[in-house]
Amino acid sequence: MKIRSLLFALCLFGRAFGQSNAPEPVNPIPVTGICFDLATAIYLPVEAFAGSKNTRVKVGQSDKDGKFSLLLPRSATYLSFESRGYRTVTLPVQIVGWPSSKAAFGLVIIMGKPDSLPVQQTHQLLLNIDLPDIADMNCFLGPIGSNAGLPMVLTAHGNRVSDGGYIKFGTGRRHRPIMNFEGARPGPYRIFVSTSTGRVLVNEDITVGEGLTLMEVRAKELTEHPAPATPKEDSKAANAIPDSQTLYFEQSRYELNAQTKASLDSIAQRLLTLPGITAQLIGYTEDIGERKLNMTLSEYRAKTVANYLKQKGIPDNQITIDWKGPESAENPDYTKRDKGNNQRVTVAFVRK
Repeated sequence: MKIRSLLFALCLFGRAFGQSNAPEPVNPIPVTGICFDLATAIYLPVEAFAGSKNTRVKVGQSDKDGKFSLLLPRSATYLSFESRGYRTVTLPVQIVGWPSSKAAFGLVIIMGKPDSLPVQQTHQLLLNIDLPDIADMNCFLGPIGSNAGLPMVLTAHGNRVSDGGYIKFGTGRRHRPIMNFEGARPGPYRIFVSTSTGRVLVNEDITVGEGLTLMEVRAKELTEHPAPATPKEDSKAANAIPDSQTLYFEQSRYELNAQTKASLDSIAQRLLTLPGITAQLIGYTEDIGERKLNMTLSEYRAKTVANYLKQKGIPDNQITIDWKGPESAENPDYTKRDKGNNQRVTVAFVRK
């Protein structure tokens, strides 16, 4: 009798704190992905486990090609992946909001053998985009606050990935886009989505955590016919026009450096939130050398800035470009040391 009671107690203990193979029944979140060996790029078969403080549940496993589909419990605080002969990979999980039953996410897992150097896992922001198919849309995801202006990063796969991204969605979408921003640093980010006509669908700040951050991006409300602005509101809007900015270039060069790109990322974010504002770009050079070559260089500088903004989702009707070569120096009486001040593109903002 005592033995039977002891076995029963151990059974209860195992259920409370041990491993279970039954997934949680309450609206689990579908997650798909792949797993491979970082050193050889060979896909690996894995088993996936999810858990919180006192539970650990097997939630799925991959096929022989390393592709897996699993059901992530909403209460999970971590995901763990195991493959024979490889180090176990465990990543913290943060779920933003309450994704709908239709939401699904995709991720990438890399592994290394015990006798190899430890694999540094990148943080991943996993998005499921659920937007109405009413018009072409511009989506911006970018770092703000303490994260603002972060440079490009190198992921473990060797792909250069920006900490912020601009994406265009055309009409006629047949599925909900699934996106993985691999390499996003933990910290504050902003998600802003607007239609090609300027209607704002999403404007939300989130905090990306370590490991995996999952979020479903949804339009919270749609206003078909916004109320006309009052004169007082028009005055406030006019005051919201950004200040002019100056972007500097190296001598005889028109390529964008990291600092200039960071400034342009901020400019693009403002333009996406202000569809009634136009950015006027004017390129300049110093007065050394042939005027014809200087005019060409200032043209290239202005067009390079314009192309970068367009790649970030800014429409053509929000950009004007011009170039003036050595004209209109910042300081007409500049000395030799100051000549670099005229190797620039000015960005002025005006209402359409």
